[in-house]
Amino acid sequence: MRPKVAAPPTEQSLLTNRSLLTKSHNDLPESFGRYRVKQKLGEGAMGAVYLAEDSLLQRDVALKTPTFEDDDDGELLKRFYREARAVSKLKHHNLCGVYDVGEIDGRHYISMEFVPGKKLQEFIKPDKPMTEKQAMAVVRKIALGMQEAHAHGVIHRDLKPDNIMINEKGEPVVMDFGLVHKTDQQNSTRLTQRGTLVGSPAYMSKEQVEGDPDKLTNATDQYSLGVILYQLLTSKLPFEGNIHAVLGAILTKEPPPPSEHRPDINPHLEVICLKMMAKEAQDRYPSMKAAADALAEVAKRISKAAGSVAAPAPIARSLTGGLTATFTEIPCPPEQALASPLDSPPNTSPLQRLIAKQPKPILYGSFAAGMALLLAVILWFHSSAALV
Repeated sequence: MRPKVAAPPTEQSLLTNRSLLTKSHNDLPESFGRYRVKQKLGEGAMGAVYLAEDSLLQRDVALKTPTFEDDDDGELLKRFYREARAVSKLKHHNLCGVYDVGEIDGRHYISMEFVPGKKLQEFIKPDKPMTEKQAMAVVRKIALGMQEAHAHGVIHRDLKPDNIMINEKGEPVVMDFGLVHKTDQQNSTRLTQRGTLVGSPAYMSKEQVEGDPDKLTNATDQYSLGVILYQLLTSKLPFEGNIHAVLGAILTKEPPPPSEHRPDINPHLEVICLKMMAKEAQDRYPSMKAAADALAEVAKRISKAAGSVAAPAPIARSLTGGLTATFTEIPCPPEQALASPLDSPPNTSPLQRLIAKQPKPILYGSFAAGMALLLAVILWFHSSAALV
């Protein structure tokens, strides 16, 4: 018998048709509708992900099948379909694409782009951080991908290295929008209740820890990406310890500057990292694009200081497991379009202290002119004294 393929249910039908609320932990069969299941890629509290072949389009896909425990009111299932609708609108090579969503024989699923490669977490080695150029390239591309998501009103809310794949071309791809939050829904029921933490503690912003969904904005994702940048540059998290210590520090403490772990870090890059992790959302960059532009400006200044060729060049790096990825140096947009990362940041600590200790450029031309003027004054004074 041919499997029954149903259209995605409406939110109202989710509340009335209880047969749709599948609560099964059983693995998918080898034949699942038009999909041929090859292997299970992973499983978590919210469901499982499989590698499968789409027999119609003849391509590999990732099939995500949720499980709905204690979902008597259908809220989790509504979030599942809301996630699919939201993410399906996103088109960017640094974001994982969604192809299809539906229900087959009582099992709900999302068909997504399959991204072969390794998780960004696998590139973070103790006491062996990435180079500044590699870290900036990876984070800038993630920021541009998230700018696309934010432009469609989608907040990820759980950005972390485990949710970012580095594909076989060395490009970062943001995965797992399972905790997405639509910012433009006025009449829908909120899926995150007040006082509930959604996200991974080490990468949570202050507003996430406070548990108020009304405070979650695009800047929430920027904070998490700032923590990722911090980790790539130092191989450490800004706050470490048990969950209570980490959450308390996020609420009350400033992160230690990256230079405490990496003394030779470019001071301008350090400013960007700390600004992205500013305690208050309004003190971060106004958008992911602005943060990406700031990183591009610093990369350009570093390249000029090193006397490097202006054209982008690949940086090859051998990765664990034999995979070789190429992190491309950051292509800089036109100079007039850049938001300077060196402008005075908001009046927050330790940013002000950091800027105060930045090395100031020596203006050799002005210095020479001043010395010449001083010498002329001294000679005039001596000549005048000789005439008396």
